[in-house]
Formats: sequence, C-alpha cells, structure tokens
Amino acid sequence: MKMNSWSKLGAVAAAIIVLAVFGLFFYVKRPLGPGSDGLPAGVAAPGAARVLPGETPQESMKRMMSAEILFYGLVVDQHGDPVPDAEVTYYVHGMKSPGRDGMIVRTDAKGLFKVSGVQGGQLSVTAAKEGYTMISDYEGNGVTSQLICIYGMADDGGRRYMNPAMPSKLTLAKLGAIEPLVRCKLGHQPLAPNGGVLRVCVDEAGTGHAVDFRLDVDPAARPQGGAKERYTWSCLITVPEGEIAPVNGPGFTAPSGGYASEARVGHDETEPDGVWRPVAPRAHYFVRFKDGTHALIEAEITSKARKDGLFLHTFYNTKPGSTQLAPGDEHESRSKRTAVIPRDAVK
Repeated sequence: MKMNSWSKLGAVAAAIIVLAVFGLFFYVKRPLGPGSDGLPAGVAAPGAARVLPGETPQESMKRMMSAEILFYGLVVDQHGDPVPDAEVTYYVHGMKSPGRDGMIVRTDAKGLFKVSGVQGGQLSVTAAKEGYTMISDYEGNGVTSQLICIYGMADDGGRRYMNPAMPSKLTLAKLGAIEPLVRCKLGHQPLAPNGGVLRVCVDEAGTGHAVDFRLDVDPAARPQGGAKERYTWSCLITVPEGEIAPVNGPGFTAPSGGYASEARVGHDETEPDGVWRPVAPRAHYFVRFKDGTHALIEAEITSKARKDGLFLHTFYNTKPGSTQLAPGDEHESRSKRTAVIPRDAVK
C-alpha cells in the first residue's frame, strides 16, 4: 500500500517509459559482434529487443512499435474478490490505430477484461472504480493497480500477457466508510546517529499521539565519504502511548491484533552488496494509541554520513475505536511539530 497512489503511479509509469525508450535506442544502435554477448552477430541477449540482420535503426524502431497487442487482465480487490464494472484505462505507446492514446474498457461480472486490435511497442493499463483506491506495487510483490507491458521491445513479443487462462492481475483496495483524517507529510527531518530521539506528533494539536524514531549506527564503522563499505545500522520506531504493527498487505483498515511495543528497520553489515543499502525499504505501519485512536504511517529512513534523516507521511483518525484509515476526507495538519528528546529522557 502506498500513499498518494495516483501521483506515484504516474511517476513510476513515466520513469519506466523513459527507460524503455532509452533501452530501445541502445539495443537498436549498438553493434553486436560475435562473442560480444556470447551470441552470433545480430542477435541480442535474451530479454532485449532483437535487431534483425540488415535492418536500419529506423526500420527496427518501426517494426518494434508496430507489434500486435493482445492483453488479458483481471481486476480484484485486496481480498482477491473480482471487481466487476471497473474502469480500465489503457495507453498504447507507438499506437497504430485511430483515436486518442488513452482508451477505456470495463471489466465483466467476473472482473475480466481484454485489450486487443491495437499495435504498438508497449501497453500500460490502470484500473479504477468508485469506492476503491489505487495502489502501487506493494513491497515489490506485484500487487498493483497499474501494469506496463512490453511488446515490440520484448524478446517474447509480449506473449506472457496473451493467455486468457492466466490473465494479468490488477488490484484495487476496497474502501470502508470514509472518515475525516489528519494528514501530515514531513520532508527531510535530521536524525542524529546515536543522538536524541526524534518525536513526531501525528495529531493536529501537535501535543500527543506521537511516534519516536531513534537511529543507531556506529560512527567508527561508517565511511565518511563516498565509499560503499557496508556497516550495521538500524532505526528503532516506538509509540510512547501505544503500539505498532506492520502493514502486511494492501488495505486501509487497522488490524485488531499483531501489535508490538516497537519496530526496527535497517541493514546489517553481513548482508551482501545487492541487499545492503544506506536507505531502508519504505516502512508502513499501523499505530494504535492507548485512547483507542489509530494512525497509518509511511516512513523512509536514510543512514548516510551527514545526511541521516527521516521522510514521513501519516494519516491519523481522531475517532476512538475507528480503524478506518483510507485517504479521501483528510486535511493537512498545520502544526507538523517535531521534537528531539534526549535518549535518557525517553520513557
């Protein structure tokens, strides 16, 4: 689950499109000689757009942007139930058919839909429906309301999307009752390694309902320049007057159980280069306060020399007992108050 899903989905789509175009030019224009990839001349590596012998770059581009597109899809909610009559907007890049690029199909009673009769290099599909909210790829596991599918530039010509018995899945999060929320979005907030605790109040008054962040890292073990050596670091997240639980899937309803007194994110120096990072994966948590109110927080923590910090986005429901945290009727908190508390003063 991600917050501000529409803007983030759009940004992801734009980035992927740009990368795909640059990748296309790279594969079209680069010379492929015997042994350069362990393959014969004129044959691209698996997964790359194939440049046929004797083709000019312009001819390759035209062929790749004229691929026949066939896409079978299924729209479900976060519980796996089909979403009938959902609106699916699709865009074909390099389209060879009349009309505007963005067109719409609707799902049937089983949540199924099909895109056909168009040509292009790639296809993007986005599902939406009133009473549901879109989500971007949740923790990299493919749970998303939008897909970008490569056809002409893919080694298989997009055949993975053409099987009606195995439709590609789009997920929407079904909303409960929309209730007023207090939204707080903080830019970079410095975190002093082994220093004080950064306390952020998620309510509008800025006097309570706080979440604490404490960065732990050994300064002697961390390189102070651009070196890429690994070091152990973590950030402890606690709720002074409540408990915290990880968000384990799409949806905006706080759970009744699974809460703990703290959560910790970070990386260990024993992790391999491909896993270890100075930035933690974006952390999503539900918070339950002692007065029965709930919050949803999204935190991104960085551990970089002279750039240690926190980016935070929260939604807080002021109604005790309510577990609904779906965006839709929120107002911005004007206080956005933070405080740095000495470690020995934190209870």
